[in-house]
Amino acid sequence: MSKRKSNYQEIYSEIFVRAIAAVCEFSISKMDPDSGIDFTISAVDIKRQPKIDIQVKSSSVYEDRNDYIKYALKGKNFNDLRISKEEIIAPRFLVLVTVPKEPENWINLSHDGTQINYCSYWYNLMGRKEEIKDTSTKTIEIPKKQIFTPEVLNKMMVNLGNGVDFDEL
Repeated sequence: MSKRKSNYQEIYSEIFVRAIAAVCEFSISKMDPDSGIDFTISAVDIKRQPKIDIQVKSSSVYEDRNDYIKYALKGKNFNDLRISKEEIIAPRFLVLVTVPKEPENWINLSHDGTQINYCSYWYNLMGRKEEIKDTSTKTIEIPKKQIFTPEVLNKMMVNLGNGVDFDEL
């Protein structure tokens, strides 16, 4: 993939996540520099004002299996996300936005509505003991039931506000 297409695919995936946060009426802040985290999402109207950190990846190159998506995550990203909950305050999640190969198929617009293609999935790597070389890749299997939707994001925030442990999200 060209660097230019990669840059636009990154923008598209960030817009995907921003749209989900907006539907929930949550604040979203871009981390600059990102240091392994792209966004912090905050829910100021929920008890304890919970926050989560998100690393966003997008890809048209993944294996779509019956029950899961197989995705090759760079070692540095894997290591950034596997940090233990004792080392951070806000939980960290990977959000993988799957996209069609061709940009003209990323979005469909009409008078009846807008369709953003394809889907976003969330995955929790926190607390994984395995460390890999930053220059290698780790193939992860994201359950298809873990679609990152406004309902899921809202539930995550409510659960965090109620003191539910990160591992149970």
